[in-house]
Amino acid sequence: MTDFDQVKKLKEYANITYEEAKKVLEEANGDLLDAVIMLERENRINPPEGGGSFHSHPAEAVQAKDEKTTGKDKTDKISFGDVVKDIFRWVGRVLHKGNVNSFEARKGGERILKIPLNLLAILIIFGMWIVIPLLVLGLIFGYRYSFNGPDVSQANQELHKVSEAAMQAVESVSDAAKKAVEDYKNKKDNDENGKNSGS
Repeated sequence: MTDFDQVKKLKEYANITYEEAKKVLEEANGDLLDAVIMLERENRINPPEGGGSFHSHPAEAVQAKDEKTTGKDKTDKISFGDVVKDIFRWVGRVLHKGNVNSFEARKGGERILKIPLNLLAILIIFGMWIVIPLLVLGLIFGYRYSFNGPDVSQANQELHKVSEAAMQAVESVSDAAKKAVEDYKNKKDNDENGKNSGS
């Protein structure tokens, strides 16, 4: 036997007559949820929007809907607009870091050049065949390079190691060249002294 309150609820929810509501409830053995599902299958009522579910307690239904709209579902797909926004944010961060950090060239403790890293990157990209040889020549002639700024401490340590290695290489080549010149002069002097003593 079906309860009058259940018939009334089903009638109001499904917008059907009392007689239809009573008949569907009897077919569903008095289960209100089964009656609603039967009406949906017969296309007599529309299912909830968004493929949602029915709740017997209205407070739970509101809470479930709020959780779905406020929290991101793990199955949500990332839109193209989100990807573009993320790319622009990343580019903005990189440009900001390139502007607040700088490249410096020093000789004898005096700063000769200071440029933002963005400008250095542009110069290397478009004038690589000029800039890189100039940097190497600078190392040979005793210039020291460094990065300054909040984000470049690790890079600065590596650049310092490279500068030290370059200075040691230049000194060893210079010493070898001086020794070769002295040896040549000594040999020439010995040869001239030998010729003078022999005549």
